[in-house]
Formats: sequence, C-alpha cells, structure tokens
Amino acid sequence: MGKYTEKATASFFTALFITGTVTVPLASVKFYEAKFYELINIGAAIGVFAAAFAFVFLTSVKVDRPEYDRMMTLVWFTVYAVICSYQADNPWFPVGACAVLCGICVYCFSGGAFGGKLRLPRGLVYAVCGGAAVYLAVFVGVQTVMRYLTFSTPTYDFGIFSQMFYNMRRSFLPVTTLERETLLSHFAVHFSPIFYLWLPFYAVFPSPATLMICQAVTLASGVVPLCMICKRLGLSGKSRMIFSLVYVLYPALAGGTFFDVHENKFLAPLLLWLIYFIERESLVGTLGFTALTCLVKEDAPIYVVFLALFVLAAKKGKRAKMIGLAALGFAAVYFAAAVALMSKFGIGIMSDRFSNFTDADGGLVSVVINVFKNPARVIYEIFSPAASAGDTPKTVFILQTLVPLGFLPFFGKRIERLILALPYFLVNLMPDYVYQHNIFFQYTYGSFILLLYASVLNYRDLPRRAGRTIGAFAVCASLIFTSNTVYKRANYLSYYAEDGEKYAEMSRVLSEIPEEASVFATTFLCPALSEREELYDLNFSKEDHLTDYVAVDTRYSENEKFYVRYSMDERYEIVYDSEENGITVFRITGEKELGIRNCGVACGDAYKKAPSPAAKPWGGGAVAVGD
Repeated sequence: MGKYTEKATASFFTALFITGTVTVPLASVKFYEAKFYELINIGAAIGVFAAAFAFVFLTSVKVDRPEYDRMMTLVWFTVYAVICSYQADNPWFPVGACAVLCGICVYCFSGGAFGGKLRLPRGLVYAVCGGAAVYLAVFVGVQTVMRYLTFSTPTYDFGIFSQMFYNMRRSFLPVTTLERETLLSHFAVHFSPIFYLWLPFYAVFPSPATLMICQAVTLASGVVPLCMICKRLGLSGKSRMIFSLVYVLYPALAGGTFFDVHENKFLAPLLLWLIYFIERESLVGTLGFTALTCLVKEDAPIYVVFLALFVLAAKKGKRAKMIGLAALGFAAVYFAAAVALMSKFGIGIMSDRFSNFTDADGGLVSVVINVFKNPARVIYEIFSPAASAGDTPKTVFILQTLVPLGFLPFFGKRIERLILALPYFLVNLMPDYVYQHNIFFQYTYGSFILLLYASVLNYRDLPRRAGRTIGAFAVCASLIFTSNTVYKRANYLSYYAEDGEKYAEMSRVLSEIPEEASVFATTFLCPALSEREELYDLNFSKEDHLTDYVAVDTRYSENEKFYVRYSMDERYEIVYDSEENGITVFRITGEKELGIRNCGVACGDAYKKAPSPAAKPWGGGAVAVGD
C-alpha cells in the first residue's frame, strides 16, 4: 500500500469516527434506536465527514509520520466508543467496542510505528500521574457527596457508618443503633479498626459528607504507591502513566463508591503500599502495612496470605523468603484471632456467602474440603447464569474486570503469578452472593489490586511493542467500560442542580428534629438523621420502636404503608407534610418539648397520588446488602 493510500485509508476511518462523535450526542434519541436515522440529516453528516477527512488527511501529509495517522485513528475511535458506550443499555456493547479497539491497537503499534525510545520529561510524568489521582478524588468526591445531598444514600451501607462516626467522635466507640436495631458495636459485625484513621478529619468536619471525601482521597492516594512500584520494577515513565490511568479509570474502583462508604476501600492503597515494601524487601514496612491491611476487616488477611504465598513461590533470596514468611505468619495468626474474637463477642464471620460450597454445618473449613472433593463445581459456579433478571451475570462481571486490564494477569510466562489471581476467583466468582460479582459493590478492591500487581509484573516481561499495544488497549478499554457503567450512574450533580431547593428544604426540616430525640425513619432519610444516639430504619426494622419522631420519605410509593400507619396512630401528630418536597414528619404527642418549630406548609395527604420522583436512588427502591 502506497504512503498516500495508507494515509487516505486511515483518514477515512478517523473521519468516520469523528462524524459519529459529532452526530450521536446531537440526536434526541440513542444511537441504536431506529428513529436515529430519521433525525440525522445525510447532507450535514456528509459535510462533517468531508471536513474531518480533509483536515485529518492534509494534516497527516504535512506531519508525514505514521504515528500521527495511527494515533488519530485510535483516539477518535476511543472518543466515539466512549460516547456510544455511555448511551448503550446493553452491557455487551463495550465488549464489542473493545474487540474493534484491539484491532486498532495492533494496527497502531505495528510496522515500526512508535519504534524509537521516547523519553518523556519527568514533570510530564508527574503531571499525568498526579492529574489522574486528582481526577479520581474529585470525580468520586463530588458524585458521592451529591449522592448524599440528594438523599440517595440508604442506611445500608451509609447510614450505619455515619451514625458510627458520630458516636466515635463523642465517645470513641464505634456503636450504632441502625445496624442491628440495638446499640451495638460495628466491630461485632465487621472488625474494622482502620476506620479510626478517618476520625481526626471527621472530628474537625463532623458531617456525613466528610466520610465521602475521605473515601475519595483514600482511593486516589493509591496512585502514589502504584507509581513507586512501577519505578521499583524498572518501568518507564510512560508505563507509570499507563498504570496510573488504568487504576483511576478501572470500572470497579469508582463503581464501588456508588454504594457508599465501606472499610474495603482502604484495601486499595494499603495493599499497594504493602506490595511496594515487599518489592523493596523492607521487613519493617512489610509488617507495618500487613498490620494495617489486616485492620481493614476480619477477612482482609486473606489478601495478605495470597500475596505472601506468591512471594514465597516467586521471590529468590533468604531475605525475600523471610519477609514472605513473616507476612504469612502475621496474617494467619491475625485471621485466626479475629475469627475467634468475632465468634465469641460478635456475630461471627459471614461464611454463608459460600453457602453453595458448604455443608449443612457451614464454615470455611467445609468450603476448602468441598472444593477439594469437587473442583468442577468451581468452574460451574464461575460460569453460572445470573440468579435473577436484575443480577449481573458472572460472565459480564469477568469481562468488566479483566478486559480493562487487557487480560494481563493471565498473559505471563511465570505460572506462580496466578497465585495473585486466586482471591479474584475465591472472593468474587465462587460465591453465589450476587453482590460479590458486581462492580458497584465493595468486594472487588482487594482482588483488583492483586490482579493489577500481576498485570504490572507481566507487562514488564513483554516485548516493547506488545507492551505498548496492550498498555494503550488497557487505558482505552478502561475508559470505554467505565463510560458504560460508572458514568451512566454519575448523575447526582445534575439531580442536585435540578431539585436543589427541594433537597435543601428536606435537609432543613430534618435538621430541626432535635439531636437528643429518638427517630424512626425510612432508609434514604437515615444518613441525614444519623448524628444522634438513637435512630432506626423503618424499611428494615423487625420491631415497632416507639420514638420521639418518625420521618417518612414520601418520594417512594413503597413507603405509603408507613404514612398510613402513623397517620392513624393517635400517639403521633403530623408536624410537617409536603408532597412537593417528598417528606412527612410525625412527632409523638404528650408533654415532651421536642419538635420542629415551623411546619412550613399546610399539612395534607401526601399520598393522594403515588409519587413519581425524577431520580430514584439505586434503581428506585431500598436495597439491603447486609453490610
């Protein structure tokens, strides 16, 4: 193929992608709907294509470098795919887009293109990596804070932590009434002392929104140890930029924050720091971050155990073996102690998540025994279909979590690196608990970091051209999958912009309920009411608590039964009732001088018609994940 023919061909496809990038957002319907063709004027589309082709081709002739032609094709295809992926309701669309992307990446880095060594300025590397971290902190922080301010955060799993921090600030004790309908330490459910790292920030800025910001910054901080790991392993500045972008764009990283605050988020930076100190062969650093990782949750030592087993299998030298044994021993002892303590003083560990592998008596030991007896069951469970129509099939989850990594965890020649993938199978794919194979929940963070570490190691062993190809693919694929998943849910800022006055009024009303009052509230109101000692969730309560106040979220028709119940209860009176603002507050009658000082609107029947909110948090209903 002649030089100008190749330039014209590349310009043709680039112009085609640019045309799609322009036309798809302008249409009032989605790109896959039949009416889309009627709305796009063919003359205008041809004009855009011709202008784009002329610009790209003439610029290509002037620059006269094959890298320009190929990079333009890659960039504009990615932009087009991201836009379409955002619109697509089908989770398989990004898979198809990434199949095309794979071919484009192979073309982009073939034939000697990008063959020379390009040394990037150190400042540029720091700017890109730092910018990636800032992007993640701002994106996650803004969306999750807006999620709270739009009353889209439920009791499970935000209200319980909001109330826990309120009590930690006052008494240093991690107790809640929300979690199990009685005053109980959260550590009886999950042993997570790591939360105390956020307490100084919450003490200075005591608000549930502070927890969202702390979580965002915690996740973003993982870019620092990741870059240090890459540098320690001898990877170039370009490679550090690639993995920083893959980290912040990985769908499950930001996705897990859309079901609010969890201790699991600490796993991302802490495991990365642990890996860094292992690579440095620092015994003090390794034991320090082994301890911090174990403090995340009673099952967090599992990730340390597999990481230590990898070190023992892959690393050479007495010091590396000693470090691996030290981490393994610490994690094993800690795990045994945590299980024993929770069995005696708490409610025990949640081994029921592996009910598909346990005997009638249950227990983690029976899981190991039954996997040994019937390993084929593991394959069966991994590729089992979704339990119900609303659940994410495990095959979709596998693609959402492995395609953005370019399948790098499984591309290496060193078989011992597969040890790093075992938690992914054990924690995410083997259980039939649906939330553990869903990128919008908290169960992916530990397994993702170990997969990322395996990816970095295997990437280092690749030939330069193959590394550049897979690296570019991973960054673009991460963006495409994130657009189809995370960005589609990132609407909370626009929700607040549309109905900010309503949410502000809801906040004002709830803030006038005295802090010393006991409250019964529906699930999406509990986080805003969490700064008090006694609070219960109406949607998940098994008892009828007699409280000073009852707050009902009338945006949802499923709460009508609570409105009717307390309207007919002579012990309560309505002190605020607004269908427009979507909230009704009842106060117990009697001599107590507790109350909202101003009703604000005429009290009436908020259920004359079923509410139809513009934005329903988490699919329109309350979801209990069971912590």
